[in-house]
Amino acid sequence: MLLNNPRENPKNSNKNQLGWGRFFLFFLTYLGVQVVVTAIALIFIVITGDINDVELLIDNFLTSQWLLYLDFLGFLITIFIFKSARQFLREAFSFAPLKKGKTYLYLIGAFIFMYITQYIILDILRWEDATEQVEIFGFDKLSLGWVSIIVILIGMAVITPVKEEFLFRGILHGFLNEKWGFWLGLILSSAIFGLLHPGYFLSASIMGAVFVGLYRLTHSLIVPIILHIAWNASAVVGLIMYVNSL
Repeated sequence: MLLNNPRENPKNSNKNQLGWGRFFLFFLTYLGVQVVVTAIALIFIVITGDINDVELLIDNFLTSQWLLYLDFLGFLITIFIFKSARQFLREAFSFAPLKKGKTYLYLIGAFIFMYITQYIILDILRWEDATEQVEIFGFDKLSLGWVSIIVILIGMAVITPVKEEFLFRGILHGFLNEKWGFWLGLILSSAIFGLLHPGYFLSASIMGAVFVGLYRLTHSLIVPIILHIAWNASAVVGLIMYVNSL
């Protein structure tokens, strides 16, 4: 369990906690909303685009950064539907740790740790290849003007970290931590986080574990969100520089 977890307080035991049914229904609804939102966007693209280039338009859209915005929209819709999920997350949302100096030491230490582990995995052992992200996220199909760079940065370095921390650390880990304990929650949530990052499962799993660690140390999702934003921003800049060098 999280240290000083408010859910351990008997006074909070009746506060709209997520049960297994609502937990699975939340994720099924999230996936369903994603399908519907993406389908609507595809239909709009087909209707408004050149009928002779429909296949190309769809292919470009499915590897574009705009999918990140649709994903975030789907998450917001799902959170709006599930009041129990909103209340579950509310307990993990606090700016109080930002008033403590040790929080920034945690952030610096976590960033350095992730940098070292990824350097070992990617550059020394070469178990994974970070350049695969260029194709996965469609960087090779983008015209990297200022508008595109801003869209990419906001999508990958702001809204995606916020959504993923709420989803993977706030709901997934928070629920598993409450039901099965901290360590099993850490392992499962980090492994699932890694599986959903094809091409760099090990790196992403380690990152997920670090984010969970920050959540445990500070009792707030704000801190891992800050680290996640900083990390993704540096990664996006690195990918853009790599594409420009080709």
